[in-house]
Amino acid sequence: MHRGFEIPTGTPTAIGSTAAGIRKFVELQMNSPSPPSAINFTNVPHQIVKESNDRPTRSLARKVPGFSHRTLSRQIEKQATDMGILSDLMSLGNARVTSGDISKEPDSSFRPVAVPAGPDRHGGFMDKRDGQVKVVIVISIERAREKILIEKWTPNPTPLNTGPALRSRGRSALREQTITLTKTHNRPAAVTGAPLVIMFHEMFLRNRATDTEKDFRISEHDLQEIAKKVWDEM
Repeated sequence: MHRGFEIPTGTPTAIGSTAAGIRKFVELQMNSPSPPSAINFTNVPHQIVKESNDRPTRSLARKVPGFSHRTLSRQIEKQATDMGILSDLMSLGNARVTSGDISKEPDSSFRPVAVPAGPDRHGGFMDKRDGQVKVVIVISIERAREKILIEKWTPNPTPLNTGPALRSRGRSALREQTITLTKTHNRPAAVTGAPLVIMFHEMFLRNRATDTEKDFRISEHDLQEIAKKVWDEM
């Protein structure tokens, strides 16, 4: 089975042939003592898919939307505002991205309003057709271990035989950065790998033109604030 994503070990799995059945199973899992971060459905008709769908196998990976994703999105928008270029950054929300048989909805996405000269290619998340997705941020919450894992993935035009690469339809994505936030008692989260850095050209597809235009940096303090809000919601 080809997947453009990895399903976590131990992910609850059920047959998803009807929308009502999917809703019922999601409610059951989310009301359990330890709600999962993902739910996998098989035998899913493409007409009722909302998140990430592999049509040949009719398999659906249903992501559980997280407060952390929305908070990080707001941090990016705030920094763009401080640079005076928020109007140049178009928020696409969870607009669907489709590539071949794979269809996905990110929790948040952005693109420049003005794209460099050339065809506007629409590929999947970092697929072999050189789509315009330049950065993917993956946030995983491990409730049992009280950890939050943040990964930054970027396109790797030269697939690697070894190393932290994720292959997708002939092209690979390279994991550039990993940040771990661990819950502590009565103290800010312990953070390793900070800050999270998204290069300016990765966001705007151009080099910086003024001194006020900078790379996006989510500091250790900002990450701790995100972690606090996530755990307060749990």
